Amino acid sequence: MKKICVFCGSNSGDDQQYQEQVQRLAQYLKTSAASLVYGGGRLGMMGEIFAAVRAQGCPIIGIVPEILRKEAVTAAPGVTLEYVSDMSVRKKRMLELADAFVILPGGLGTMEEFFQVYSWNQLGINRKPIVVANIDGYYDQLLAFLQDVVDHGFMPQENLDSLIVTKDVAKGLKEAENYRYQKVNKWK
Repeated sequence: MKKICVFCGSNSGDDQQYQEQVQRLAQYLKTSAASLVYGGGRLGMMGEIFAAVRAQGCPIIGIVPEILRKEAVTAAPGVTLEYVSDMSVRKKRMLELADAFVILPGGLGTMEEFFQVYSWNQLGINRKPIVVANIDGYYDQLLAFLQDVVDHGFMPQENLDSLIVTKDVAKGLKEAENYRYQKVNKWK
């Protein structure tokens, strides 16, 4: 896995553990000689990831929709920015570039990105691992909801089991190195 796409908040959140996991992610990228693919933002957790990964000397690719151009980081050595027309093109481009996805804590934009790559995984459009960073139980309620989706017959259990859920991003990415996509018949 040479390009890791990270979805996360443009706000920093209220838990120091989020920033600690950002550092762990940056260290993993350096150790693995991998690049960061992300939304190109300079604010919140997106900005923290940018700073941490840049400090490790890893290549960074930011995919920035025109509507967010003024919120983007500045291109620099090792930093490539691609400007795209809109959010849909941004997500499609990130899917094309990434070898794996990490879902850090975030808000509505992060949820939109997660659900798109996750539903594409279910359909076989995205066959790449998805690591859900459940830091300090941040995604407990989301995971419970997804279990309800399974329990009520709207998704096979195998689709839920395909997520790599972890409290430690680096360990989750290590597990993702051995990921093998398995298409499940959604319409049993």
